[in-house]
Amino acid sequence: MGQEKEFKRLFRDYYPQLYAFAYGMVRDEEACRDIIGDAFEMLWGHLGDIKDGNERGFLYRVIRNKCIDRIRSSVSRQRYEVFYKTFYGEDD
Repeated sequence: MGQEKEFKRLFRDYYPQLYAFAYGMVRDEEACRDIIGDAFEMLWGHLGDIKDGNERGFLYRVIRNKCIDRIRSSVSRQRYEVFYKTFYGEDD
């Protein structure tokens, strides 16, 4: 099967499961779409390097890591906002 057909099949078959997985972690629809898009972009770049049958695991690992990064970033941003408001008493 050609790479493009294989990629389309993977996207069609796994997107709903991957979306549910990502949403369970970040609870943000737009973030989920971005994360899944990034994961499939990474998959496309490595499609020839991944053993057949390991694409699903690759996608889940990338999405998990990107969700964790998103959560960490959100927590850091919230801490900064609290710090800023505490010391400067302003929103911006």
